[in-house]
Formats: sequence, structure tokens, C-alpha cells
Amino acid sequence: MAAGRSMVITAHLRHGVQTHNVHGPWRKIIAHYLVPIVWKERRGRVEGIYYSKVNIMTFKELFLQFSFAEIRPAFLDLWQANEPKQVGHLDLGKWERIYQNVQALEAKSPQYYIRLVWRWETCSPMIDMNCSVYDKADNHLDCPVACYPSWSEIAGMEVVVEKDIVITPQELVAGLLWEITYFGGTEDMAEKKRKRIFQY
Repeated sequence: MAAGRSMVITAHLRHGVQTHNVHGPWRKIIAHYLVPIVWKERRGRVEGIYYSKVNIMTFKELFLQFSFAEIRPAFLDLWQANEPKQVGHLDLGKWERIYQNVQALEAKSPQYYIRLVWRWETCSPMIDMNCSVYDKADNHLDCPVACYPSWSEIAGMEVVVEKDIVITPQELVAGLLWEITYFGGTEDMAEKKRKRIFQY
């Protein structure tokens, strides 16, 4: 992507709310109905549909839009907001390798999609559940993305951004990287840490 370009993803949702019964240990939530997300690029750039029945962006497709260098500033800003004491000690070479491994995931086609209800700054996946996995059939919340066991299935999930969130594509990808690696830099590491924490 050319330097200096700025894009904003805006989600337009219908008015009204819908109550869902949450699977597993999660309680009931109130969630908005889904409608297409429009990705608008201003000042002479292309305007098109970002999320629709005919043009859906998946987790992996989003990651393939950018190199790690292109999302690194947003990723560091997120660390600065959430873990300021650790940001100076990050091994960016290691994170670039993790990013490339995520890009290389074989995407499967699951029955779920990802919904982002607010940005990642000051959020914890287990408390805020700002970025979670929902069932396509009935919009039931399954779990936070950070707790979903199959990274290949995550890679194949469509990503839906909620109402009133202003976020650039680079910030979105940086946040998704933060989310999927919340418990570890690989699927195996993340699963082992979750088992230690939640004792299942």
C-alpha cells in the first residue's frame, strides 16, 4: 500500500437490538443486527463494499493486505495502550515471524464469523469480549476470538465491525493479531496456556 494513504472502515447497522442466548459459560448479551459494512476511501480513492454477500473479507484476507512493517505502528500503539511496561521489550523480529505464520495459515470455512464491537485499547478478551466469535446461523456468541481453539478456522472467518467504530484497516489487523496471540504466539502455545489458566 502506498505511503500516506488513510482508510476508514465504517459499520452501518440497523436500529434495534436482539437478545441472544450465549453458548457455554457466557451470559446473555444484547447485540445489534448485522448489515453490510462500507469501506470508504475518500479524496479520489475507490469506494466499495467491504462486507457484503458478494464481497466478504475474511481474517486471512485482511492479514494478506499488509506486511508486518505496515501494521507495526498500530501494533506498537496498542501495546503502549494496554501493556506500556512491556512495549519497550518487544522482540519485533519475533512478532514479524508470528505475523507471517498467521498470514500463512490454511483458512478453513467454519460456521462462525468474527464481530468487533469496540476497539482493543484497554480491553481484555475475557472481561470485555470486544472481539468474539458468533454462529452464522443464529448470531449466538460462542467465545472470544482469543479463546477459539482452531487458528485455521479463525483465518477463514469473516470479520464484521460494529456500529460507530472508527478504525483503519492497519489498526484492525493489528488488533486481530493482538487478539489471536493473546494467550500465545502459536495455536499450541495458546491452547496450553488456556488449559493452565482455566484448568480444563
